Amino acid sequence: MQSSRREYDVEKSWVTILVSVIAGWLLGQITAIAKLLYQRRTLRRTLAEEVEGLNQGAVRIWLSLARSLQIATNRGLDNGVPLPLKGEVYRHHYKDALLAINKYQRQSLEMLYQYVEQVEQALGRLTAHNQEIRAKHASQGSFDLADLDRYKDKIRALMHLVADIKWHARHYLEHPLLPDLQYLSPEHKAYVRYLDQVREEIAKIERLAEGLGQEGWENAYIPKIFDDIPDS
Repeated sequence: MQSSRREYDVEKSWVTILVSVIAGWLLGQITAIAKLLYQRRTLRRTLAEEVEGLNQGAVRIWLSLARSLQIATNRGLDNGVPLPLKGEVYRHHYKDALLAINKYQRQSLEMLYQYVEQVEQALGRLTAHNQEIRAKHASQGSFDLADLDRYKDKIRALMHLVADIKWHARHYLEHPLLPDLQYLSPEHKAYVRYLDQVREEIAKIERLAEGLGQEGWENAYIPKIFDDIPDS
């Protein structure tokens, strides 16, 4: 009887140990999964906040470029170039982001951040051109009209890129789970219409700026002269 009792106690002890090990392993797995899900949810929320910042930053750059275009249309040169946008979260956590988002979110974000990178590079070229024109003006005493025309071309191209950032940022924020943009889909058609509106808005800025002269520049810096980036 005592031998059987000892065997029973040993078996019970092993069962207890085994159950404890399994319970500890399961708890560890559940904790790890919960931590991973929390990290991914936090990353998605942080990415969305960064995209909202890009949306607001695009408006800032658009208004600055609209002002520069207005001045260049009157054969003048603005004092500077707007600061570029930043996408540090996406750049520094790219590998983690790929695991936290679906295919459509990844495609949407990749397109958005490609535009952000293009704008950063284009602003650098615009800054260099601005400095070049100023250097010539300092030595010649007047602006080269051909240089100003090329400068305006750069501004227009930049405004289109900035408008693209706003559209793609807003599209991502309004469709956080499925920001799809298939060819000829309703979203794609809306995007094409939006680009037409952007072209019209840029042309309107130049048209309203013509003939203002230097004295009219300050008075022209009001919302009714040039609008925000078109919304749709």
